[in-house]
Amino acid sequence: SAAIIKFTPGTKEFTLVRNFAITSETATIAAQPVSTSASQERPSQLKGLLQTIFNGLAIGCIYALLALGFVLVYEATGVVNFAAGQFVVIGAFLGISMISGLGAVVPGTILALVGMIGLGILFFFVVYRPLQQSPVVTVIVGTIAVGIIVQNIGQMIWGPLPQRLPSPFGVAPLSLGGVVVSAHILAVI
Repeated sequence: SAAIIKFTPGTKEFTLVRNFAITSETATIAAQPVSTSASQERPSQLKGLLQTIFNGLAIGCIYALLALGFVLVYEATGVVNFAAGQFVVIGAFLGISMISGLGAVVPGTILALVGMIGLGILFFFVVYRPLQQSPVVTVIVGTIAVGIIVQNIGQMIWGPLPQRLPSPFGVAPLSLGGVVVSAHILAVI
């Protein structure tokens, strides 16, 4: 089916000019005027605004967590680690592999943490320590290079397709006053 509609300039009102419906026998054309009023649109617009605000809050919380990670690493080492995102991804894939392989969340998570501690120690001694007295630009290029290497090794091991574990929160969204919220977004906030 297809429809041709005409919007009234400066409003959200529209009129259905023609509706093309294709049936198994023939194509039929019907013209039915349809319009919406501004009073019907206001509650919908408010719900859309609230949904956008809530989604923005969730994304803002993710950005704040990311910034907190950069600041924490910088304050501890004095270096901005541009490979931090790749380390997070490797940690996630390592966690998925361990939890899937063991079939248990707690031991898999502990093993993934131990693996990431090992990767962090390796990064410290192989990259950061030798570049500690180098100019800042050299350290930045070094961490970017490590990020590219870690990303490609991860892609060779786990492949390019996304992977995930079943959600501990379930997949059913919650509806709070017309705003649709997933349990994941609530957990992020």
